[in-house]
Amino acid sequence: MVRKTVRVACVGLAVAMAGMLSGCAGNNPSDAAIVGGTAISQEAVDRNVQGLAEAFELDASRINARNVVGAMITGLQAEQIAARNNITITNAERDASLATDETGAQLLAVPDAKQLAYDLADAQLVAQQLGPEAFTDQAKEIKVNLNPRYGNFKDGQMTGDSGSLSDPVDPETQPVP
Repeated sequence: MVRKTVRVACVGLAVAMAGMLSGCAGNNPSDAAIVGGTAISQEAVDRNVQGLAEAFELDASRINARNVVGAMITGLQAEQIAARNNITITNAERDASLATDETGAQLLAVPDAKQLAYDLADAQLVAQQLGPEAFTDQAKEIKVNLNPRYGNFKDGQMTGDSGSLSDPVDPETQPVP
């Protein structure tokens, strides 16, 4: 029961943090999202979905890839916010943070889930250092373009609506080569 509650809380955090974002995908269909100029590849999403399924002994088809993308976006935002604020987070700090609960330990035990675990830990650790409100405010400043296959962000909320492929892409959000 506790394990399920912690798991739901982690997914809830990822969805809540992702709900702050806005935008539409760049024009590379192999990107799930572009966060502050950094692309999240579809391959990375697929790898994280498989890792999450393995960590919790689930069929990968039961994993909501939108939630995984949301957690990955939040992790990149946390990384960029940390850099802006001269905050350094070590793998040892991430490991210590994740080891405090069973869910974190399960994610760390699976190589394909470790980056997703670190994304969640980064968001938590940076928000702790800055305060949740400051973290949220700074996250809103980071331009995020979401691939329409994962839905839309409207009014700061993640929706299940299909994004429009016909909307023009802001060239400032394209990944840096």
